[in-house]
Amino acid sequence: MNAIQHLAPSGSTVAAPPLPERFMFATGIECFADPVMAEMRRLGIEPILDLLHFGVPDWIGDFQNPALPLHLAEYAAAVAARYPWVRYWTPVNEIHVSARMSTLDGLWNEQIRTERAFVTALKHLTAASKLACAEITRVRPDAVIVHSESAEIVHEARMLPTAGITLANRQRFLALDLLFAKPPGAEMTGYLRDNGLSVAEHAWFMQGEPAGAAARVLQPA
Repeated sequence: MNAIQHLAPSGSTVAAPPLPERFMFATGIECFADPVMAEMRRLGIEPILDLLHFGVPDWIGDFQNPALPLHLAEYAAAVAARYPWVRYWTPVNEIHVSARMSTLDGLWNEQIRTERAFVTALKHLTAASKLACAEITRVRPDAVIVHSESAEIVHEARMLPTAGITLANRQRFLALDLLFAKPPGAEMTGYLRDNGLSVAEHAWFMQGEPAGAAARVLQPA
């Protein structure tokens, strides 16, 4: 609690993840986060609740699990109902970074280094963010959703760019394209199709932006 007290004066904003694997959903049962949230509220600190940050509980497995969007939506609904005074939310932190590091870079979670695994992780995380936004705004219609993503690009020290680096630089926009219903262009749409994003799935993502007032944050790599 001391760390939270040091964040005062009143009116401060801080990102705070209520860890999914330890969250108590049952009404009336104290959750480990309850005293922390109560103290933040007392001090006038407005948290940005970050619901998924680079990983998931063991029982979900990894980002290849097609049920991930539904699980995060359920979790978001429960957290929003428990803390209806919270206005600022980040349903999924850095979708592109989470997907890439867990697949193409082979460092986190599933560590499946294929383009198809990358697209699968990307679509599951993006769908999870959209569904979570819908659940949060059911409880708090004026919620502000803080969508964060890494703003990174690779500059090659050569006259002619290589195909791999060109693809990587284009991949970095895909999460935001799907999240905000922006057609990714013919080349990257073909890439998504070739690696598992169906026509129906693409149409679903293009239906519209996620619910909630959006605050877009690009974080330099």
